[in-house]
Amino acid sequence: MPELTIIAGCNGAGKSTFASSFLPDGVVSFDFDKLFLEYYQTLPDSEFQEKIAKDRTSKEFEQAIENSLTHKTDFSYETNFDIYPIDWAEKFKKSGFTINLIFFCLENQEIARHRIQVRTEFKGFFVDNKTIDLKWKAGYKNLNINFTFFDNILIVDNSKNKGVYINILQIEKGEVELMTDKIPDYFSHRLPNIYKLINK
Repeated sequence: MPELTIIAGCNGAGKSTFASSFLPDGVVSFDFDKLFLEYYQTLPDSEFQEKIAKDRTSKEFEQAIENSLTHKTDFSYETNFDIYPIDWAEKFKKSGFTINLIFFCLENQEIARHRIQVRTEFKGFFVDNKTIDLKWKAGYKNLNINFTFFDNILIVDNSKNKGVYINILQIEKGEVELMTDKIPDYFSHRLPNIYKLINK
């Protein structure tokens, strides 16, 4: 059975850095922000620069999805999980795909802001603090609401630096498996519905 793997989390959570570590050989996650920036930087400076880059990136994303659905091949994409979090996933589920979610958490927004700042200094994708805040809140809210939609979920904490992340827990077909001795303090209030499963 083909699989869709969604790599989710706030800006700066480590999606692009670690996506390949969680994916099968030959599967590369579609990084919308990275491709958008590539298009943006190659276009002449104008008031339409951002719109053209976004339109081109969206078209390429939709074509990649249609190709995966048509040929029943594994697919992966990255998202902040903030707007219409399961719209694309529903299309894959209706086509018989197994739906996986890997969600990267951070201890606080200061970590996200610092990483975005560092990334921008190296000509990476810039995100303002207001957008970080909005996507941060929406991402956790949507995970807490929609987690039962997925066949498999892995929740990861990537608050530490130097490439050290911690697998918090896995939910496979409704069954929870703890993967750490200490659940982060933020978990119970950000993801209360999932936290309830731990204490059943």
